[in-house]
Amino acid sequence: MTMLENIRRWVNDLIAAARDILSADTLYWEDLVEWFRSKNHLSQSIENDIAFTMLEQTDQGYRLVQGIFNKATEELVDGRIIECEKIDEEIRDVHDGQELVIYE
Repeated sequence: MTMLENIRRWVNDLIAAARDILSADTLYWEDLVEWFRSKNHLSQSIENDIAFTMLEQTDQGYRLVQGIFNKATEELVDGRIIECEKIDEEIRDVHDGQELVIYE
């Protein structure tokens, strides 16, 4: 299974098991950056970690899954789901029509 397939499998599991989904009127790029910065301490092997966002359009707006995935262990380090009505221009530009964006 490829890394991308593992991330997609994990995202689907996270969505299915989610009890707490954050909600916002508008999601801003800076909110995503701050969350990633706050998670730097979680992994012992940060060189194997990749950050990602997965953006889906819904009837009510958007669902964004944000997470950190360890390539060596093929496990999720941390993640969250945010549902919002709007996303800012920076998030839209970064995703540029792509559902999944990986930040290495």
